[in-house]
Amino acid sequence: MTYPTSFPMTFTIPVSYKARQLAQTVYQKAGNIKQVYLNVLASYATNYYLSCLGFTTDLENSPSQDPVQQILSNTGALIVNHNQILECRPVLPDSDTCHIPLELHQERHGYVAVALNQELTEATILGFYPQVSQENMPVSQLENLDALIEHLYIPAVVSAVQPQTSTDDTVVRLSHWLENTIEMGWEIIDSLLPPSPQFAFRSRTTEAPTVECGKTINLKGLEETIALIVGIHPLKASEIEINVEVVPANGYAALPDNVTVEILDETGKVVMEAITQTTHKLALDFSVNPSEQFTIKIACGDAEVTEVFVV
Repeated sequence: MTYPTSFPMTFTIPVSYKARQLAQTVYQKAGNIKQVYLNVLASYATNYYLSCLGFTTDLENSPSQDPVQQILSNTGALIVNHNQILECRPVLPDSDTCHIPLELHQERHGYVAVALNQELTEATILGFYPQVSQENMPVSQLENLDALIEHLYIPAVVSAVQPQTSTDDTVVRLSHWLENTIEMGWEIIDSLLPPSPQFAFRSRTTEAPTVECGKTINLKGLEETIALIVGIHPLKASEIEINVEVVPANGYAALPDNVTVEILDETGKVVMEAITQTTHKLALDFSVNPSEQFTIKIACGDAEVTEVFVV
């Protein structure tokens, strides 16, 4: 099969013994239907790829692993980011189309095309369709894997913070900060320049992050204005240090009491928490992996502000 020249990247994995065993089990339970075997291999390969990128997947409980679902709807569905369904479709050698049954054209967060070689020993992630309009989609219309990653980021972050009440739905991309692209409302903090008034009471005793930005936070019912400062410091290829500080802003000498700062992981679980008590600064440091997401929630009483970040 000749892949479209517009795709700068694909991802190929060997079909392991574990993948073949998994496909064989579902295949036999579904009545020895060959398409079921291919669907499972496609979902397994996509699961492997997304897991390598740090996305949360649930192959075991996905519809593609259910023999009954396979018989009823011919599906290679994979659960991603806890509640999104990504349809994984096998593409056979020498085929220039990707077959997607009509019954799968709804309630899917995208469609991934996975090329399988003749011997079923290799699987190549070719790209994806955000939406489909016919059963046999041309492979030439696939979007590349960079677009797939971008497509999956925002829903993952937004779904993680749905239980909270957020006053700001903007997702802050910290990787853009390293390229000097800063979202509106944030200000780069340069240690070589005099601090802005809202950051005047801030002091750092540890090594400064590579990039550091701040913004003022106004909590309803709270007289004092505070500032949130976030720093990003790549340590190595697989680890990035995040520095979070909450400091008084606009000339206030100290933080108000009983302001809670929480760090939440991608599932919405609180992993770090601190409360101000007669202090000039509150600081939290932690490490994340590339492509990981987290949320900072600042609250006082019934008022809260949530900021969502993607590394």
